[in-house]
Amino acid sequence: MVKVRIQLRSEGGGSTSPISVAREVFAEGGAKGFYKGLDSAIIRQVVYGTLRLGIYFNLTEKWKRESGKNTTTG
Repeated sequence: MVKVRIQLRSEGGGSTSPISVAREVFAEGGAKGFYKGLDSAIIRQVVYGTLRLGIYFNLTEKWKRESGKNTTTG
C-alpha cells in the first residue's frame, strides 16, 4: 500500500517520503490499512498459479505420450 501511494504521489507532485506515507495510511485505517487490497491480489495469484501448473502438467504429459515415453514409474 505504501509503495503504491508513493508512486501515485510522485506523479502528482506530493511528498514521497515512505515514513510520511506510512503514517497517513496508519492514520486512515490503522494496521489494517496496510493490508487493503491484499485479498484480491492473493486470489489473483492463486488462480494464475493453479492455471499455470495445470496447463504445464497437462502439456508435459501430452508431449510425453506423443513422443512414446512412459510416464508411469515402477
